[in-house]
Amino acid sequence: MYCVYPHEIRRVRDVLKLGYCLINILYEPWLMSAKIERPVIRFLAYPILVVNQFCWKCGMIRQALACMP
Repeated sequence: MYCVYPHEIRRVRDVLKLGYCLINILYEPWLMSAKIERPVIRFLAYPILVVNQFCWKCGMIRQALACMP
């Protein structure tokens, strides 16, 4: 199964994958908030979406660390 975060940092691809994982915390909420029509609500929704994305990534990493031997 494909995973958005690298399991280890050994190659250039792993570094790029880690960078994508970190940048995605800000980029994906921006794409989601861009779909909201009213600018005021878009402005208010963006920080909430960023926190949501950050918590989701932390949960993924926590679950991955719990599965490691």
